[in-house]
Amino acid sequence: MCRIATALFVMFLSLAGCASGNGRAPSPFSPAWLRIQLSDGAYDSNPFLVDPAAMRLEEVAASVYGLKTVSTFRITEGEVETSTQYGVGISLAGGYLLTVEHVVSQSAISIRTPFGTVIIPAKKLSEQTFVIYEGKEYPLQRLYADEREDIAFFAAPAFLRLRTFP
Repeated sequence: MCRIATALFVMFLSLAGCASGNGRAPSPFSPAWLRIQLSDGAYDSNPFLVDPAAMRLEEVAASVYGLKTVSTFRITEGEVETSTQYGVGISLAGGYLLTVEHVVSQSAISIRTPFGTVIIPAKKLSEQTFVIYEGKEYPLQRLYADEREDIAFFAAPAFLRLRTFP
């Protein structure tokens, strides 16, 4: 339970940082944009636009899912290299997952050495992100990703019954 609470805390800090102001117009997925579009007075002072009464740890934790991204690269010598990354995302509206972009995208192959990080020249051939649900992996459809805002939004398969963020 402690690991789940820590993961949630880190996720919220990451998402809050992604939505912070930087002098530009708000991102279409930022809380500021949602307040403008949904300004009914009920959530105007709440940056996450959620009902505080529904914010029970069990409900929030149940809406966090593991993500796996598999990227395939062609290295200059002609060989193919596959890289796998793991992260977490939060389910919204039952069929969508929100996460940070750097968890589900890899632009290059890098190797950490005692002398620093080495970037291997390679061309990305493919990249697929999966949600881990009840021990199985299901492919996600990427709807939106912004490296600069560090945010990614996915659609889950319609048959999955993902628990939704309160």
